[in-house]
Amino acid sequence: MKPRNFPSSMPKEHLAGFSFIFTLRNELNVFLMSYNIWSSSGLLTTRSSI
Repeated sequence: MKPRNFPSSMPKEHLAGFSFIFTLRNELNVFLMSYNIWSSSGLLTTRSSI
């Protein structure tokens, strides 16, 4: 699954993989932001303290 193993004659697959990873990074950032909001509001902290 490493894009470095693909030959340089596949620009479309490389761009598709890059956009896919970029989308996953955006999804992960949104998840981490929502997780920080939940933890700061005390929903997860009170749950983990039980």
